[in-house]
Amino acid sequence: MTDVRRPTLAALLTGVVAAAAALAGCAGTGGAGTAPPTTRPDLRLSAAAGPAQARAAEEADVVRSYQGMWADIIAVGAAPDGNAPRLARFAAGTQLARLRRWMAGFARQGVVLSGTVKADPHVVALTSGRKAVVQACVDGSQWVEVDKATGKVRTEPPSLPDLNIATLEPVGGTWKVTELTVVVDRC
Repeated sequence: MTDVRRPTLAALLTGVVAAAAALAGCAGTGGAGTAPPTTRPDLRLSAAAGPAQARAAEEADVVRSYQGMWADIIAVGAAPDGNAPRLARFAAGTQLARLRRWMAGFARQGVVLSGTVKADPHVVALTSGRKAVVQACVDGSQWVEVDKATGKVRTEPPSLPDLNIATLEPVGGTWKVTELTVVVDRC
């Protein structure tokens, strides 16, 4: 997730544009600050549930994990630490490595992240128990970088929501974001 127009905090919200992203649009808002799941989702689907109910339950687990990743980013950003175990609850692979680098960078710069983001995640593709794709419009207009020493806002938040396209895979029994692509100002 990189963006040459908005460095640092915006790097959490923006990234490389994927060709598949051009097909997507979104509207509405929801809370990315929604509480993450308190238990690990059971990726084994109940035989008693019908296919539609099983799919709906799995999609709900995927969305909770995506929201959990954002809740963890916001929480860790309040006191950035690239080694924070919380970053690994709902992120893995490339996405976890990026989050660790960014939080370590914020810590070195004496920056804390303040505020919240709003997102409206929905599952657009699901291969049961193997891979899911979530799209969300992410509004970071209430999330800013703050100089820890002075308390002054260092950067202005983005003005338009960005389209996030997240790939999630089950890792250790929990759906985790393994890749995140962002299309700037797409929503």
